[in-house]
Amino acid sequence: MIESISAVTLATHDMARAVRFYRALGFAIIAGGETADFTSFRVGTGYLNLIAAPPERRWAWWGRVIFHVADVDALYARARAEGFQPQAAPRDAPWGERFFHLSDPDGHELSFARPLSRPESPVQPSLLSQSERHFIEQRRVAHLATADRAGEPHLVPVCFALAGATLYITIDEKPKRRNGLKRLRNIAENPSVAVTADHYDEDWTKLGWVMLRGRAEILAQGAEHDEAQERLRARYPQLRAMAIAELPVIALRIARVTSWGRLAEPG
Repeated sequence: MIESISAVTLATHDMARAVRFYRALGFAIIAGGETADFTSFRVGTGYLNLIAAPPERRWAWWGRVIFHVADVDALYARARAEGFQPQAAPRDAPWGERFFHLSDPDGHELSFARPLSRPESPVQPSLLSQSERHFIEQRRVAHLATADRAGEPHLVPVCFALAGATLYITIDEKPKRRNGLKRLRNIAENPSVAVTADHYDEDWTKLGWVMLRGRAEILAQGAEHDEAQERLRARYPQLRAMAIAELPVIALRIARVTSWGRLAEPG
């Protein structure tokens, strides 16, 4: 069964020019560069590749690559500021996306889009069982695992709130560099994350854990951000005295659940 697209590879007559174009739009390069014959950018959990082609190699209109982005209008403004010429201003489509089109220097048509409303969660109700959900909700702390684009791991304890098929984690009011937090930088580079909640007991028949895996989003503002902060304040009284309203929230969209042990034990 086909599960996903791993990468899209586009030909270019001028690698340096193409690399500068995609970097200017915010694509993160992980291999190659302006003098290479092959360059790769990370796009979420997949890749956009560029391969050098000889001048005599020509192509007609071949289709379109569609990228989902956090803010269509902000990227449109960034493209205009870089001197690029999108086909038209962002607009809302009848199929439920806001988008604009932009061709790269080699004529490949790109579409940058964002759903107008969040679709129903793909997580089936049976994926997170009642006992798993209850076990997670009884924990006061979990551990968030992230990795940067090079795969360097990072693990931190976190406070959280579970709502439907999303686990929310706030950034609390500690004397840290907000934008410099390693977990936020990692998610921006590599949104695949895992969260584990566990219970330990000297009686090993009572051990148990639940692991949630999926893609993380950083919510900086908006209704979902505000609702998540309220859930977290209700769950952790310590947060009520903190100025967290302007701080980001990590939203883990649960795609896979693994559990083990005695989940029914209240711990």
